[in-house]
Formats: sequence, structure tokens, C-alpha cells
Amino acid sequence: MNQSVTKAGFFPRLGAYLVDSVIVGTVLLCLKMPVGLLELADPEMFLFGNVLFHYNIFDIVFYLLGLLYFVLTTSITGTTIGKRLFNLTVVDAEGKNLTFLNALYRESVGKFLSGIFYFGYIMIFIDKNNRAFHDYLCDSAVVYTCRFKVIKKVVGTQVVPQSNIIKEEENVPTS
Repeated sequence: MNQSVTKAGFFPRLGAYLVDSVIVGTVLLCLKMPVGLLELADPEMFLFGNVLFHYNIFDIVFYLLGLLYFVLTTSITGTTIGKRLFNLTVVDAEGKNLTFLNALYRESVGKFLSGIFYFGYIMIFIDKNNRAFHDYLCDSAVVYTCRFKVIKKVVGTQVVPQSNIIKEEENVPTS
């Protein structure tokens, strides 16, 4: 992996995940409301019976829809909406987007294992490359997509940041 890229730390990744959770949660809530009304109308319907442990078919479908959001956005664009807001992207060892299968493994098995006692996420603090356990499993990393560069302009013999020059020009009264 290119060492010149800046790896994202814990808090930007947490912020991106919270944004994504609100988006996915809102969409799933809108989908669950009609199902809940249907269940209230006929709670004995076979669709509401337990399929896997105490989960019914709708619980499994809604979990898969949420997982699909993370897998598809990560494999196709390399980022989710939350990560895009924080200028983050997920890349593999060569700096490319993850494949579909790699993203599926990272987002399902990898994050499940990372969530056990949250040790996989605590690794972000410990690891020098800010990688979580699921990043190690898939040989991936979360990096910043762009860096902001301060453009400097020379005024006389003094170097002044470009942003200060713009502010000074805006305050000049016109006659």
C-alpha cells in the first residue's frame, strides 16, 4: 500500500459510520412500518414465524438490505455516504476499490468479529496504520481521499496564505 496516503483514525471512521447508520436506519424504518402494520393485522401469518433462532424472514431481509448498502457502496465507489462526508475511502493493498467478495467479507464476517468485545475497533488506536481487525482480514485500509493544500502567494517579500489575501480584498471598500 502506498505509504504517502494518510490513514483515517478512529473518530472520523466512527462519525462516518454514525451518518451511514442514520441513513440505513431511516430507510429500513420506512420499510418496516408497513410490515409492522401487517403483523398487527395478522400476527399468526406464516411470514412472521421464527426462521432462524428468534428471527423471522423480515428480520433477515432487513439485515441483508442494510448489509447490501455497505457492501455495494464500498465495492463500487470505495466509499459510503458517511465516508464521503468525512473524505474517507476504503482501499485494498494496491490502493484500489475492494472487490465485491472482499467487501462482503469485510462488512459481514470481518465486522462481526471486530465487534466481539469491540477489540477489532480498539485496534485502530493501537495499530500504527490505524487498521481495525476487519481491515487486516481483508488487507484493506480506510484512507483520506484528498488533502487540502494551502496555496501561498508572495506579496512583496512576505509570504501570505491565499485565504488571508481573499479576506483582505473582500474588506476593501469600493469607491
